[in-house]
Amino acid sequence: MGGALSMELARLHPKKINRLLLLSPAGLTGRPMSVPRPLDQLGVWFLSQKLVRKNLCRQAFADPNANVGPSEEQIASLHLQVPGWGSSLAAFARSGGLANCGKPLPIQPLNVIWGANDKILNDTQKKESIALLGEHLEELQNCGHLPHLEQPDLVANRWLNLVS
Repeated sequence: MGGALSMELARLHPKKINRLLLLSPAGLTGRPMSVPRPLDQLGVWFLSQKLVRKNLCRQAFADPNANVGPSEEQIASLHLQVPGWGSSLAAFARSGGLANCGKPLPIQPLNVIWGANDKILNDTQKKESIALLGEHLEELQNCGHLPHLEQPDLVANRWLNLVS
């Protein structure tokens, strides 16, 4: 949800944030959907399961067979060890999460990158985000939800071009 938060911060503090490069942002469109108790806790339990973590990690990459091994699976589960992770996620789910944070677009230079093979963002999110972002959006082929890991040189180049 960093993209949605970044856009809101850019709107609130335009003199402190001079450009934005968003990677596979979610929460730019849609509407908040709260998850009632006890489903919020069930969601936390579900997302903490090793097999679920492994599958989510694999979904994040365009080519999981080439990019996902034990190290990536371990990294994808590090947050489970953070005290308060579960209660924070449950509270976030009860609140409805982040949605419709993309409007209006901030005034700063903006570049959004996502992968054509992103399996995390759903088709509705993609369609609505394309309509919202227009020419600010770049879709990378052979890339999933993590362009900074799958195509780091290209992402770094886009950042440098946005700076100059």
